[in-house]
Amino acid sequence: MTIYNKNRSWFATINKQSLQQMGFSEPETVDPEIIARHVKDRWERSGNNRKACVSVCESEAGLFHVHAYLYGQPTTFEFVQKLMLNSHVEAVASKSALADYITKEGDYSNSLEKILCVVGRENIVNVQGNRSDLDVIEEMVNQGMSAEEIMTVNIRYRRYEKMIRGACAQYKRKNSSRKRQITAYWHYGEYGSGIENVNDILCNKYGDEKVFYVTYASDGCLDFYDKMGFPKVLILDNIDKNTDFTLIKQILNPYTNTRMHARYEDITPYWDEVHFISFYSPEQYANRYKKEEELIKRLNEIVYHYEKDGINYDYNVPADAYESEAITKKYAEMGVVYGRLVEEGGIYYG
Repeated sequence: MTIYNKNRSWFATINKQSLQQMGFSEPETVDPEIIARHVKDRWERSGNNRKACVSVCESEAGLFHVHAYLYGQPTTFEFVQKLMLNSHVEAVASKSALADYITKEGDYSNSLEKILCVVGRENIVNVQGNRSDLDVIEEMVNQGMSAEEIMTVNIRYRRYEKMIRGACAQYKRKNSSRKRQITAYWHYGEYGSGIENVNDILCNKYGDEKVFYVTYASDGCLDFYDKMGFPKVLILDNIDKNTDFTLIKQILNPYTNTRMHARYEDITPYWDEVHFISFYSPEQYANRYKKEEELIKRLNEIVYHYEKDGINYDYNVPADAYESEAITKKYAEMGVVYGRLVEEGGIYYG
């Protein structure tokens, strides 16, 4: 039976079977944030001005599932249920208690359900009574939301932009370790080999707001990193023989109690995954500086991109096993599994 009543707010509980229909064959093995952002994007891209808050959970009995608060222009129960692949969907009259329920806080803090990840929390922040803008903003800062996420909650908050960015930066410093582990990849290959898709692949994997893509490697290339909310993934494209090796070393410096030079304002580095993209293999690039061994030691994985019979391939070699561009190309063409041979159509990192 088709149900035609329309509503602005919906609450969906998405089980493992529905997640599998969304493309997650074994959802328990996938990064919960990837699943949450997929569900959130699925709703928000289905129509104008739609917002969602999604939590990935594990029940007391160990059942993996997702809760999603869906808000936007009025639509039908049938549409929402179909979009969520026949998940359990309910119309919501008020969102006053949803923030606590979906994050298991307040009256729901004693729940034995385990919260693995929450995204889009700002879409159900309760702004009640006489709480000031600054009270609400402080709450969101302390929840770890980025400056951009906070300022999209209410356009009025942009009047506090400088204050919000400063508070978010302070929160980030306070809650980050002095030294972090950086995983570094060197991608090389000709244009048309699929190397040009690295940015899209990583954005699909982590979400656009978690990836900072730099299309040139020069003084000032890191401008706006702070304003982007300190993304965890950094992509440095167009590495050529004129790219200063000192920049590579600075990018891979693991310490956060430092500042890196940018054209307008120095930035604090918090990325923990770096992708260098170049036409040149590591030894071709480093030959000018006589730093090949030093460069290789700073990398974790080298990815050779190539095209064969009209199909793009990615051939991954652990940096400590890398010998040369010639040997890598030879093994790739032969189909020899050297390091990790990647599935067609995308990059896989173990």
